[in-house]
Amino acid sequence: KGSAQDFALHKSLHEALTAEVDLRTTELQQANHELIVVNNELTRSNELLEEFAHASSHDLKEPVRKIQLFTNMLQSKLADRLDEDQSKAFAKIQIAAGRMNNLIDDMLKYSQLTYRQEAKQPVNLSRIMETVLEDLELHIEETQALVSVEDLPSVHGSERQLQQLFQNLVANALKYRNLLTAPLINISGRILTKELLSYAVIEVADNGIGFEPKYKEKIFRIFQRLHDQQEYSGTGVGLSIARKVAENHNGYITVESVPGEGSKFFVFLPLN
Repeated sequence: KGSAQDFALHKSLHEALTAEVDLRTTELQQANHELIVVNNELTRSNELLEEFAHASSHDLKEPVRKIQLFTNMLQSKLADRLDEDQSKAFAKIQIAAGRMNNLIDDMLKYSQLTYRQEAKQPVNLSRIMETVLEDLELHIEETQALVSVEDLPSVHGSERQLQQLFQNLVANALKYRNLLTAPLINISGRILTKELLSYAVIEVADNGIGFEPKYKEKIFRIFQRLHDQQEYSGTGVGLSIARKVAENHNGYITVESVPGEGSKFFVFLPLN
């Protein structure tokens, strides 16, 4: 009799366990299905955002192109009759239109970093820096800058985004240079291990005008500028893009600066 009761109890427990497993399996399948649906919706939303950004960029740039075109045409027709003030007015229109064009381009770059997921691959940062310096070669020659690059480590990431990050940092050093001396830019790298995580730390140091340490967070915020547009042209988006790229790679960027002595930007990119 005891054996029969034990068998019945065992059978009952087995059936209850089987029912529980079936229930949990069904719930897991349902959750997986819902996750797939959400991921598909997210992918579609990102695609729509990208389409919208490109369309908006085109729609915004078209009026700017027309302003530049008709300003050039009008200036050419009136060239012999323009006085100095009128010529300056036309120049201001062209500068403002060019600035708007650059701002639209930078906003498109920034928005793409927000919604576009790119495949990660091994990236040789030394080669990235070679490309950056080639792209900025004319600007480097014009400013008579001396740029030194030490051996840099390789990381895992988006080659396109990382090139944009370091191009923005070097361009920033060239822009905010001390006009009384030739720009000196030193780019170095090292490996830092912290709490079981290893980082490639890339330092971009310059001898430019620097800034007050209290602004070290403000400079990374979009559209935030420390200087008047008349002093230093730009859109106020470059360093925001640099920070966004670092964040896209699960890294971060910091800066140290002393007014009149220069700045040091530190980019931390995880190796593992």
